[in-house]
Amino acid sequence: MSERNSKLSRRELFGRLAGRSRSETRARQAPDEHPATLRADELLRGGDYEKAAELYARLLMREPEFPQGYRRLGWCYLKLGQTSEARRVLEDLLQREGDDATALLYIGLSHAMDGAADKAVTVWRDVHDYNRIVVQREVNFILFQADSGQTPGAEDLVERVEKVIAEQNHMPGSQGAYF
Repeated sequence: MSERNSKLSRRELFGRLAGRSRSETRARQAPDEHPATLRADELLRGGDYEKAAELYARLLMREPEFPQGYRRLGWCYLKLGQTSEARRVLEDLLQREGDDATALLYIGLSHAMDGAADKAVTVWRDVHDYNRIVVQREVNFILFQADSGQTPGAEDLVERVEKVIAEQNHMPGSQGAYF
């Protein structure tokens, strides 16, 4: 069995003879084009958050400078109800990227999911993502309500933010989806 695993395929052998190796090519691939990322993205879109989270976590171990991986892993944890784990991952991203608007949005969402509307609002004060205007408009409206002394309940915040994230993700010409 170990002998079979050590053999090269014909494609790999000829590739190496020609100076190219599939494994080397994959290693040099951008993280968002890596087959593991593409598979994790497919699982995420299909709603299999647990398997997608496993793949993103493994990918981030190999590619710690992949911000989309942190965002997507954080989203998976949110969808699985693992809010503290989502915050941990997203705070790691903030350590690397500074004030990442998506990470801040998700951290606020995690607080709202935990029933802490005031904490969510506090985090959302730092969200400035004018390329995704649908979400930014809703965040601004929530902040206006909070400043007016009418902070919505945590459940309402979760529902509203998840709804506008879905809207933003489906907008034609959107400046990128949230996951």
